[in-house]
Amino acid sequence: MWTFLRVLLPHPITKKRFEFLDANEIIIGENSDYEIEDECFTISSTPSNENPNDSSQINETDEKSDSEEEQESSLGGATATEFSWSKNSLFIPNAPIFVSPDQKINDPALKTILDNEPTPLSVFKYFVNEATVQNIIAESEKFSEDIQRADPNTLKNFASFSKDEYWTFMGLHFLMGVKKMPALKNYWSQDELLLCPIFGSKMSRSRYLDILRTLHFSDNKFPNRDDRFWKLGSFLPDILGKFQNAINAGEFLCIDESLVGFKGRLAFRQYIPNKRCRFDVKFFVLVDQETNFILAMIPYQGKQTKFEGNKEKLGVGGAAVYTLLQNHLFKNHRVVTDSWFISPNLAQSLHDNGTLLLGTARKSRKNMPKISGKIKKMQSKFTLRKKLWLKG
Repeated sequence: MWTFLRVLLPHPITKKRFEFLDANEIIIGENSDYEIEDECFTISSTPSNENPNDSSQINETDEKSDSEEEQESSLGGATATEFSWSKNSLFIPNAPIFVSPDQKINDPALKTILDNEPTPLSVFKYFVNEATVQNIIAESEKFSEDIQRADPNTLKNFASFSKDEYWTFMGLHFLMGVKKMPALKNYWSQDELLLCPIFGSKMSRSRYLDILRTLHFSDNKFPNRDDRFWKLGSFLPDILGKFQNAINAGEFLCIDESLVGFKGRLAFRQYIPNKRCRFDVKFFVLVDQETNFILAMIPYQGKQTKFEGNKEKLGVGGAAVYTLLQNHLFKNHRVVTDSWFISPNLAQSLHDNGTLLLGTARKSRKNMPKISGKIKKMQSKFTLRKKLWLKG
């Protein structure tokens, strides 16, 4: 279960990698093959079965060919807004100014912690507070009783763990991620080659295994079949709520996917053969570029994933971006993401909601101009109503 709680931050995108960040842009990289063929390009709004996030449209810089994208290709596309592209000279968009917040820390409780010689544990307890821990203990006790009723010979001498034991358990669990062992039992081994005395001094192996077996976050009597993460109960929403309220987002935001390796049985597990860890659980993550702080996160659950906005128009990637930005629209943020998410429809939708978009675009996306050849570095090619701009 703890595998789902390990979220890897996407690589931060810095200002040095881009120019003209004050523009609402769709950028075509200098290594792409593009060439102007006509003076004006018009993409009609005829319905099409092409999906904005079709997995068949994959370039060398974005390797996202997994089973989830195969599912997306079957979603189809709705009638889209007509886009008329025209050849244009160098054009600098008149981007609105982002007004920086007075202070970075938004939550006074977190500010108090940071102003008083914070430790990693004190900051961690801000996100996983006493109420959350108490709820975990209560749900774990219910689950242990269910196990004992099903098999009286199991967990005979088990007693519910306390808050102190919970934090000891968590500390040992995190330490296992730093000090790798071939098997779980080796952490309590007395072999001189494997000896790690801190584990045995803090908690016995049998007690650790009992807590690990009974650790629970929700009541099994009330399953939510519409949410494949219902086993986490209120834990994940509470954590994400803390992250959303902790800081005031800066001007630049980054959106990308985060893959958590998982080899167990799971209906929404992804298989991505070109990744280092081929079996993963996918999250869409919004990060503040200045602090690398997670602002929002969407666990991908296949077709059951709930998105805001028009998924048929924006595609799954575009809908994920629009959902992550729900609390950050109409603030003139500059959002940076990659070509798997970006399409003209998304750029237009965000522009209409006071948000600017920057990133690479695939020429196969719906409503992109029909172009071939190569764009020289820093050369402007097409504009759309002075809102969307393609350049090298």
